[in-house]
Amino acid sequence: MKVFREKLKRHRGEYFVVYQPADSRIKFATLSLVFLNDSPNCAGVAAAMESELENWLHRFPVPTMVSSFDAKDDLITLKGCRDDHHLMGFAPKTGGMIKRWGIFRDDEMPSEFRNDHYLEHVYAGVPCRPVEEVRRKATIEANSIRRAAALIILLVILVPLAIQFASLGIAWFGYLVSVISILFGIYKVGKALGWIKP
Repeated sequence: MKVFREKLKRHRGEYFVVYQPADSRIKFATLSLVFLNDSPNCAGVAAAMESELENWLHRFPVPTMVSSFDAKDDLITLKGCRDDHHLMGFAPKTGGMIKRWGIFRDDEMPSEFRNDHYLEHVYAGVPCRPVEEVRRKATIEANSIRRAAALIILLVILVPLAIQFASLGIAWFGYLVSVISILFGIYKVGKALGWIKP
């Protein structure tokens, strides 16, 4: 079943951790460390990334990519102390942990990690929502926004225009507005009395 899994967040004192589980969007987990210090130490950031990767792989044995960001949400560069800015790793079923500064290609990771049943088992306690439900809610919200925008346009453009026409003394326009009002009233009464079915 295709699902979107909820992010897990932790506070570690000098940084926050945001873990995005693997789901229908991407078949590996992402781990973001957000440092509150304006200029974090390169070696300290790298050590925190390695430690967090190990912690989260023990909890959820799914390939995970770790990145670090500063308080402005900019990627922290680790050129001074590591070969790459991202750390990636996974825990094979044979034991241990395989990690690399850089990103693994898909063919370098065991295929069982991409299996939906495996991910359902590993993330059994993590809240998730079916993709169809998320899309359905997004469609409902988009339609609601469209209707509200149309109403605002109607009120902002047509009402002042109608007032302007009425002030010019165009008699036929007044009759037209009256007919529309009467028809709308009849429609409402018919709906209330059950003559007009939804």
